[in-house]
Order: sequence, then C-alpha cells, then structure tokens
Amino acid sequence: MAKMELAFVPLAFVELVFAPAFAVDAAQPARPVDVSDHLFGIDLPAPYRWTENAHNEEFNAWQSAQGSCMRVRPDASPQQVQ
Repeated sequence: MAKMELAFVPLAFVELVFAPAFAVDAAQPARPVDVSDHLFGIDLPAPYRWTENAHNEEFNAWQSAQGSCMRVRPDASPQQVQ
C-alpha cells in the first residue's frame, strides 16, 4: 500500500509547481434565452440566438471576455514565441 501512495507524490509535486502558470479563471458561460423557432410543425429551441448577431454589444463583450480568459494559457507557456 505504501508504494501506491508514493506513486502519486511526483504527480502532486508537478501539479503544485506548474498549476499556477496554467490556472485559468472560469469564463462566464453563455446566457441561454427562451427563444424557439417553429418550423414544419416542430418547435426548435434556439437558446443562444443572441450570439448570432455580431452587432450585439452584449455578445461582443462576452466574446472578448472569453478570449481574454482563454489567452492565459498560451501567454503563460514557456514555448510562447515573442
């Protein structure tokens, strides 16, 4: 049993050392709305319809926040090209 516990020590050490460099704040999920289309007698939900309008200020702000949040990993990578 002692061997099994020791096998996890290196992994825990790696996570402790490298996790801060790759930590990402959780991005806000897209806000679903209660919208649906009625086509051919079928109701088709479209909860993210608001993201289809490129001129929507709420969508542009959300998309910019998503990009900023996801940029953290590549920017923190030691392999990042300057």
